[in-house]
Amino acid sequence: MRFLYFVFVLFSFFSCSRSPKQFDFSLPVSSLPGSRDPVQMVDEASAIYSGFAMRGLYKTDVTGRIVPHIASAKLTARGFVFQTALCPVFFTDGSPVAPTDVLYSLRRLQQSGRQSWILDGVQSIRSAGDQIEFVTNGTISPESLMARLTLPAAAIYDQQSHSAGEFIFSAPFREIRRSSDGIVLEHRSGKTVQLALHASPASAYFAMRRGIVTVYIPKGAFRRMPVDSRYTFQGHTGETVLYAAIVSGNHACLSQREFRMGLQHVYPTDELFANTFQNSYVMAEFPVPASYKGSIKVSKGSLPVASRALPACRETIDLFTTTDRDRQAIARVLQDKLARENIPARIRILDFQALKKSNAAGLPGIYFLKWVSDYPHPENFLVPLFHSRQAGGGGNRSHFRSTRMDALLEEYARTGNVSLFVPMQRILQEETPWLFTAHEMQSVYRLREFPVQIPVLPNGWGEAVDSLWR
Repeated sequence: MRFLYFVFVLFSFFSCSRSPKQFDFSLPVSSLPGSRDPVQMVDEASAIYSGFAMRGLYKTDVTGRIVPHIASAKLTARGFVFQTALCPVFFTDGSPVAPTDVLYSLRRLQQSGRQSWILDGVQSIRSAGDQIEFVTNGTISPESLMARLTLPAAAIYDQQSHSAGEFIFSAPFREIRRSSDGIVLEHRSGKTVQLALHASPASAYFAMRRGIVTVYIPKGAFRRMPVDSRYTFQGHTGETVLYAAIVSGNHACLSQREFRMGLQHVYPTDELFANTFQNSYVMAEFPVPASYKGSIKVSKGSLPVASRALPACRETIDLFTTTDRDRQAIARVLQDKLARENIPARIRILDFQALKKSNAAGLPGIYFLKWVSDYPHPENFLVPLFHSRQAGGGGNRSHFRSTRMDALLEEYARTGNVSLFVPMQRILQEETPWLFTAHEMQSVYRLREFPVQIPVLPNGWGEAVDSLWR
């Protein structure tokens, strides 16, 4: 706490000497998108920026629902062909958005390499009048494709302007200035938004104390620091999954299903997440967040019953974590719990790249990890994390392999049938590839005079502010 007090005084000294820049709305971000090229946009900063300055066929609204944006309706399926029409919308230079612009933007995405996975399962894209058609191979559902088309990389831009080296989008905001302090966007009403760069939780905290940001999301140790009285608690946001992947390998204990299930039973998850992390995480029975439409709760009565006794183990268990304080704290709790059971465990703190390398190599142990979904669909919390073809570097960090699970995941990807969550959940409980699941919840505060609705997902901020000024 002395350290935090010192940081507080130090930041106050320097920050008070600066003249705060005034904007109609200032949203703190930890990084800025390095490019305006959609196919280069892959991080949360890009998602926030795209919500203001770009439009795709579909978007996520402030509640997290997938709704039409440039498209006039949801995708409809005629066999393997998914179809929609365009709304009469315009680019920021006043020219109309045409089907040729949509085809150009999405075909370029399909050929981009790094982000072409967004259109996996789409064989070709074509137009018929004002209709856009996606010819698929039968491995994806319309709902899944619409979710992927909400991503920044799927934004639609003017073909003619891009041929001249410029990106012109269709959106209620346009970028007017970019500097080391952030990005300034102008709304069609003439009001301005600043995406204010605050690279650390400390920087965002002291910006809030000075009242120069409209919204504040406390992170890290600053979750425990007081919030200025000019701000009011608005709600929670965030869909990050926190989990511990068990890589069994040839480990004498971790390779035993009974031992893995015993770990799940003895680990004090409720106490840890309620007390140590002050309810910043919500424990869950399933990786799919409850806020996603179609999530199904599995009753505990349907789950397998296992002994709560932890089998004896003499082989040391490695606990792999990054420098993230939350995950280190969880690793220490587990190490202490295992010590009480006379089970040797050692904590190995690695940078993220080294941790990924160890995991991809299949080194046995328990890996404390986070998963931020690539697109807002339950499928993205399941297929990358548990399908055999994703084992290791693909996202399946526990190297979990199950032909039953693969078949269920593939059926869900085709049909979107959420009742399949029940047998999936049973398999995960029986095999225990993860030690626990928790969804991160970030508290959001806003200046009292700004009644903005807090979006569930980062790319909903643009709509939230646009609704405020419409």
